[in-house]
Amino acid sequence: MAILVDERTRLMVQGITGKEGSFHALRNRAYGTNVVAGVTPGKGGQSIEGIPVFDTAAEAVQATQANASLVLVPARFAAEAIYEAAGAGAELIVCITEGIPVLDMARVASYLDGRGHVLIGPNCPGIISPGKANVGIIPTEICMPGAAGLVSRSGTLTYQIVHELTGRGIGQSTCVGMGGDPIHGLGFLEALAGFEADPETRAVVLIGEIGGSDEEAAAQYIAESMTKPVVAYVAGFSAPPGKRMGHAGAIITGSSGTAQAKAKAFEAAGVRVGRQDSSSVPPPPPIPPVAEPAPPRFRAGDAWGPAAIQGLIAAVILLVAAEIVALILYAVSGSSRPSVLMTSRIGVLIFTLFHHIGMVFDAPNVTISEPALGALLPPGAGFSLTVAAALMGGTLAVGAVLYRAGRIVGRGVPGPAWARGLHGAKIAITYTMVTALAGLAIHFTVHFPASPLVSGSFSIHPS
Repeated sequence: MAILVDERTRLMVQGITGKEGSFHALRNRAYGTNVVAGVTPGKGGQSIEGIPVFDTAAEAVQATQANASLVLVPARFAAEAIYEAAGAGAELIVCITEGIPVLDMARVASYLDGRGHVLIGPNCPGIISPGKANVGIIPTEICMPGAAGLVSRSGTLTYQIVHELTGRGIGQSTCVGMGGDPIHGLGFLEALAGFEADPETRAVVLIGEIGGSDEEAAAQYIAESMTKPVVAYVAGFSAPPGKRMGHAGAIITGSSGTAQAKAKAFEAAGVRVGRQDSSSVPPPPPIPPVAEPAPPRFRAGDAWGPAAIQGLIAAVILLVAAEIVALILYAVSGSSRPSVLMTSRIGVLIFTLFHHIGMVFDAPNVTISEPALGALLPPGAGFSLTVAAALMGGTLAVGAVLYRAGRIVGRGVPGPAWARGLHGAKIAITYTMVTALAGLAIHFTVHFPASPLVSGSFSIHPS
C-alpha cells in the first residue's frame, strides 16, 4: 500500500495545455500514473498526445471518473482552479503553483474545511508513491519503492533526502511535499497519521524548516500517537531572525519558529534530529590580502630601448597629425599662406615637447583622477599629473598662438576688429579640438600598457 496515491489514482491535470502542464502530465503518464484528462477553459475537444482536454473540471470528472487533480495554472487563477476541482468531486487536489496570495489561500482553506477533500500545497512538489503513481513534479529517477515514508516542507530538500535514501538502498512508500506557504493543505499531522495507518510504511522521515509551529505540533503528535520510528531534519540553524528564507512561511519572528526550538521539541519527543549547527563548524581561515603591484612609471634611465621606439612611433604620428591640422586650418581660413601651415607644424612640435617633458619628469607617486576625464578613459585608468598638465598646457599654448595667427590671417576679413578676433578664435578652437583628439589617440596607441612595443615604459595606469 501507500498513502493518498497509488495504482487506483485517476488524474486530471488543470492547465494541461500550458508548457509546464503538458510537460509534467506526459512525464507522470510515462511513469505509470493513470492520467485520464486535462482541463483548460476554451480548449475543450483538443488532446495532448491522447489525453483528452475539457473546458471544465466537472466535464472531465463526469467523462473520465477522475478522482485526483494536479493544478498547474498561474497564481492568479490557482485558487479558482482549486475551487473548481473540489466542486467537481476530486478527492485529492495537488497545487504546485507558487505565489498564490495568502488571502486567496485563507478563503480556499475555509471552503475546503470539512468537505472531505485533501489538498496538498500550494507551492509544493506534489506527492509520489514510487512504482505506483506520481502526482506532481518530484523526479521519478531518484525514487525507489520501499518502506520509508517521507513528508517535507521543502521541495529541494525532498529531492536531496530521497536521493540519499535511494542511494543507500532505502526505498520509499510515499513521499509528500506539503509546501512551504503559511497557509497550506495537508500538513505534518495528517501525513504522519496516514503513515501510521499504512501497513507498508515502517519508518518516517520528516523534513522541517524555520517558521511557523508545524514541527512543534508534529513533535507532540509523534510523542502521543506514533508507534513507528521517526527521524527528522530541520533546515535553518543559521537563519537570521525576521528574514524570509525561500518559502513565504520560512521566517523567524521573535523567538518563535527557530530551528533550535523545533529540534529541541523533536528530541524531547524521542525523535533523532539531523543537523549541522554552524557553531560546531570552525570558520575558514582568513584569506591573506594580495598586495597590488605599484603602477608602472617611466623615468629618465628606465627602459630606454622601448622609450626610443615609442618616441619614433610618436614622431611619425605627430608629423602626420601636423599635416592634417594644416589642411584643416587651410580649409577653415581659406588661406594658403606659409604662416598658417608653419604655425600648425610649430604648434604640434610645442605639444610634443610638453608631452614628452611630462613623461620624462613624471613624479613617481602623484596621480590625478578626474570624473570628467575618467569618462573618456577605460575603467580604472588615469593620467599622471605631469602628463595631464603637459597635455593641457601644450594645447592651450598652441591655441593661443593660433588665435594670434588667426587674427593676422583674418585681416582681410571685412568688418570690425571683433570679426577678425572671431576668425582667429575659430581657427584656434578647431586646432585645439583636433590636437586634443590627436593627443588622446597618440597616448592610447603608443603608451597603452597592452602595447608590446612599450612594455615597461610609461603607461596609463590605475589611479
